[in-house]
Amino acid sequence: MQASTDQPKPPATVVTHYLRNPDGSDPVMVQLAYAPQTFTTNASGETVTHLPVPGDTAKLVGQGTVALPQGETIVISRRNEPPGWGPATLVSVTPLPRKPPQSPRRPGAFRFRLCEPEPGLIFQPLIQLKGEANRRLERIMFYLVNGGRRSRVERGYVQESVFDPAIWDFTGSQFQCHDIDLLPGTNVLWLRLEADTGEVLVTNLVYALRTELDHQPPKLHLAWPQPSQRVAGTHLSIRGRVDDISAEILATREGGMDTPVQALIERDGRFWVERFPLDPGTNRVRLTARDAAGNQSFRNLEVVRADTSLVIDPVAEAELHQMQVRVTGTVRPSAHRVWVNGCEARVEANGRWEAWPVPVTPGGVAIFDAFAVPLAEGAALAPPPRELLQVQTRLPDEPVHLNLSRPACGVFELQLTGVAGRAFVIHSSTNLVDWTPVLTNRNAPEVFRLALTNTVATGCQFFRLGPAD
Repeated sequence: MQASTDQPKPPATVVTHYLRNPDGSDPVMVQLAYAPQTFTTNASGETVTHLPVPGDTAKLVGQGTVALPQGETIVISRRNEPPGWGPATLVSVTPLPRKPPQSPRRPGAFRFRLCEPEPGLIFQPLIQLKGEANRRLERIMFYLVNGGRRSRVERGYVQESVFDPAIWDFTGSQFQCHDIDLLPGTNVLWLRLEADTGEVLVTNLVYALRTELDHQPPKLHLAWPQPSQRVAGTHLSIRGRVDDISAEILATREGGMDTPVQALIERDGRFWVERFPLDPGTNRVRLTARDAAGNQSFRNLEVVRADTSLVIDPVAEAELHQMQVRVTGTVRPSAHRVWVNGCEARVEANGRWEAWPVPVTPGGVAIFDAFAVPLAEGAALAPPPRELLQVQTRLPDEPVHLNLSRPACGVFELQLTGVAGRAFVIHSSTNLVDWTPVLTNRNAPEVFRLALTNTVATGCQFFRLGPAD
């Protein structure tokens, strides 16, 4: 039996810090989330909420500490943080590949590459323009011209500044222009990029919106729940992905449902059907996706409403940007084992449970998937859900068990058992040729866990374990 809940994360600015560790070990990338600050701005007493601009990136070296999940610390300075910002929440820590120092390179001519969508014929009236430049961008502006009508000038945003540890400097930017509404016919998109070097690049992109030529329906991919899954509760959240963000998605249930539930579609194509009502027993759900041209696609899904109760308590909003949180809830009857995002909870005799540390999914929404198994069915010996791999090796002569699991979307966890007091190094590779040290530990506990949150960008990743020097 399963239950799932999702909580939008509060507005925040995520600032990236690149840090050299003072002991000479691998540098790391640390992301901190800053909440908006509310303050009085003028004599009339008006209250304004200030949200720092996304994409601002800082290089910091100095005093202060940020705690890592394994209890280690790295040095970080607060002297360059904007004045008035409140305390930061640790979002992620990513080791950077060690590279030999190099002299700064001449960057060449200022240029950019359009990632999506390609100019030309297009069928979707709502687009997200994504690109990358070989400079650190300070400002991005755009407007649209269609049939002699010009939209107002809008602002684009830097999604990520590209940092090269070898020269310890920024070498480029990835940017996005949000929610561009195209009109039928020819649309000319004026784009202006301003670099921190003072250079300016201006270009025009032409898109011809012709929905009448589109005969391909949207593609739907379901992420949760799975077919015939037993779920707890009277309502259900359905989530998945669609390849057309301008489509409309409606969810209906066979028999006894008068009003369809419309899905919310995010900019990256992820969709949510919130609080879909469930009847006792088997529910036959139908998802219908319709694009701007009228093409439709369908997905049918059977979901079984369980008699057992599994409830996930809301997590405090201020904690949702953290890497790991404490999650609580109830299960009735209490004779169950419970996991949340792959982390097993401690279940009390009264049915209250608590799970820690539960990894938080990246992005703007925190997803918590709970899984309960009755003890009467032999679950006491069952492995945790979403187990991907179990390996036994030796370090160097004593046995060690490695378990790789996926506690949440985009998050993988490597668990080592039998490493108490040992010194070891974990390496990672994407091609089995080039290996990068991920972590060194010289006094591990009996069970050591490493959460990997940056594996989405790599289609395949390998890990190896070896003794530390």
